[in-house]
Amino acid sequence: MRIFNQRGDTLTEVMFATAVAALVIVLALGAMNRSFAETQMSVEKTFVRQSMDTEAELLRFARDQYKDDPTGSGGKLWRDVVAQSKSDASPFGTCFNKDPAQSINLPPKSFFVTNTDLNDVKINSTVTDFKRPETFAGIGQGVWVEAVKGHERQGITYLDLHIRACWEPPYSGPDATLGTIVRLYYEDN
Repeated sequence: MRIFNQRGDTLTEVMFATAVAALVIVLALGAMNRSFAETQMSVEKTFVRQSMDTEAELLRFARDQYKDDPTGSGGKLWRDVVAQSKSDASPFGTCFNKDPAQSINLPPKSFFVTNTDLNDVKINSTVTDFKRPETFAGIGQGVWVEAVKGHERQGITYLDLHIRACWEPPYSGPDATLGTIVRLYYEDN
């Protein structure tokens, strides 16, 4: 005995259901990838900001050492920073040339300060000292400083220290950049 009232899914219905399931999976994976990239970028910005803060603290340390002992190593470092100063900084969002086949084109008189310990704080200002960041920017690897000398009033001068960062983001798109300005006052000794 044959039953003619049985009904199953047609091939068209199965293909449509498969296409809808595939579309949902692709959209979910895309959303996950965007979310992961945004999370990664947030983490990278945090690490870059910490490097920039470290750079600012090293520069404050040099300025304070200059105030306490202008002839000591910290005083020499501050004099070197002042010697690197210029009249204007490059625009925010400026990035160096990241093509490994070409030389790095940092803005003129750019530098970064490093330390192995508090007695060995030094200024690095040559292009050979600067390296391209491998993942995100760090001191000497995508983070640099541009010093802009301010006006002197009653023997007190200030430097605006433009601390910049540039690196490739974890997703395709424009370069990631961060920047801040730290103003430090000092008396010429």
